[in-house]
Amino acid sequence: MSLEQRCQRMRLPSPFPPLFSYACDALDISCCCTLQVSGPSMFPTFSGQNEFVVVQAVSPLLGPITKGDVVICVRPVDPSEHIVKRVSAIAGEEVLLFPTKDNPDLQKVKVPKGHVWLQGDNLLHSRDSREYGPIPLALVKGRVLYQVWPTWKIISHEELGG
Repeated sequence: MSLEQRCQRMRLPSPFPPLFSYACDALDISCCCTLQVSGPSMFPTFSGQNEFVVVQAVSPLLGPITKGDVVICVRPVDPSEHIVKRVSAIAGEEVLLFPTKDNPDLQKVKVPKGHVWLQGDNLLHSRDSREYGPIPLALVKGRVLYQVWPTWKIISHEELGG
């Protein structure tokens, strides 16, 4: 299956430069593709300067999404866009939301079955579950495994600060 077909099957945007289309084959990962990541919400994991990453399709055969995973997800308020965030809570866990100018009360939110709580690593510059609420697992399309450009690194599945 070609890289283009893999991304279409995962319902992800088309891959970027052909050079990166060989990353999955070289790393011997099935059901994956390469995508470009930009924006400040995942700093310091990604610099926001158009890194390319290898994304593995979410599949029961490849294991469940777990707390700490960096994932590609359909943006809940705009299905034509994809976002990259870290799973900070899974079904059954509670999340503590601190007061904001719009909501002065401390809140606890329990993540329902079939959902995850996503947050950017750079909380001050991230639109995430604090705005959208729990995200249905059906919107999570892939798990980020590696950054392959401009430098190569394994993406940590450990939560920052934890």
